Amino acid sequence: MAKRGDDFIVYDAKSGDDITRSVLRHIVSEEEKKSGQDLLPVAFMRRLIGFYGDAMQEMVPAYLERSMETLTREREKQRR
Repeated sequence: MAKRGDDFIVYDAKSGDDITRSVLRHIVSEEEKKSGQDLLPVAFMRRLIGFYGDAMQEMVPAYLERSMETLTREREKQRR
């Protein structure tokens, strides 16, 4: 579903809690193990961690989302 670009939410069957974020983190980790390729380089993750607690922290999610949208549009252009 994620590879197709579907929006979805994952709920814990017992508690009903939204566990989408943790499930997606787990999928990223498993994909990196399986493929042997890291989409999130160590330097990127270090910098990302550096934003926690920083005044810029609130801007990071929106910036990353816009960047990913741009990358996705470029990928679609190349596929055509």
